[in-house]
Amino acid sequence: MNEKRLHLIVGISNMRMEFPDLYAGNEAIRYLFRANHVYILFCGLLNVVAGLYLSASESRWRRMLQRTGSWLLLASAPVFLAAFVVEPMQASPLRPLTVTAAFFALVSVGLHFLATAVRSRSDKNR
Repeated sequence: MNEKRLHLIVGISNMRMEFPDLYAGNEAIRYLFRANHVYILFCGLLNVVAGLYLSASESRWRRMLQRTGSWLLLASAPVFLAAFVVEPMQASPLRPLTVTAAFFALVSVGLHFLATAVRSRSDKNR
């Protein structure tokens, strides 16, 4: 399965998820669930965009940046889901899974940006 299709599947799957009321009246836990739900949506949208617009570079090292970025973005989805299940019930401001998943997504976007920005600059110099 190619990366574009995998991004689309992960992205659309994340956005179609519905979660029951799990907070049992505790507003702090409710807000943590809501925040994590937004992060899952954010991850789904990033994967949909990657699935629609990812175009593999001809340059080997740029393609490796893209592939690494894609795998980090794909890895962020299950980590965000795990964070949704585990972290809100602790009602703690410490959220290591959420931070890890957000970091994966950030680095992913950075790697894709770097691969594209360098390609654009080298194309202009030709």
